Amino acid sequence: MSAYVDTNVILARYIPTDPHSASCRRFFGKTKLKRLASSLSLLELTCVFSRLLEAGEIKLSPQIDAALADLSFQEKAQAMVEYTLKDCDVSVASADPIPLTISVLGSPFRVDRICLKALKLASQLRLKTLDTLHLAQASCLRDEGVQIEYFVTNDMEILARREQVSKTIQSKVLCVEEGLTP
Repeated sequence: MSAYVDTNVILARYIPTDPHSASCRRFFGKTKLKRLASSLSLLELTCVFSRLLEAGEIKLSPQIDAALADLSFQEKAQAMVEYTLKDCDVSVASADPIPLTISVLGSPFRVDRICLKALKLASQLRLKTLDTLHLAQASCLRDEGVQIEYFVTNDMEILARREQVSKTIQSKVLCVEEGLTP
């Protein structure tokens, strides 16, 4: 069985002040689910780690600090993203961004399939943009035959609409605690 893991679950593992930190550490330590994320997760992780690095809010062990010392800022952020994905045993899956042409105000407009799916989900689910994009990614992956039984998140808005979201993307929505025993 596999699960699309929302970026907030990955990040909470490393942020001790996050109220879900302990359950996220257990989730990554104990579950046998195949864990998937998307290119959107890569972007989010890179943005968050870049901001935290710049602000000096990331405390690394002296060994890791020494290993990263000669890297550029961009390389350090990338190294942190790669370490996080490996440490969480998360594979990055990408849905094919097949470009399609739609009509906008009577003019042809090229949009990729993931964006088109997100546009459809937006009016159905009425969630924030990034949430909608993650759900579109998971849905497109399922459309391509990737088995995604679960969508694991800490996002309260997605969880509040879990029944509708589950039906729409055809994957059961779980909070991280439920992901410990799917």
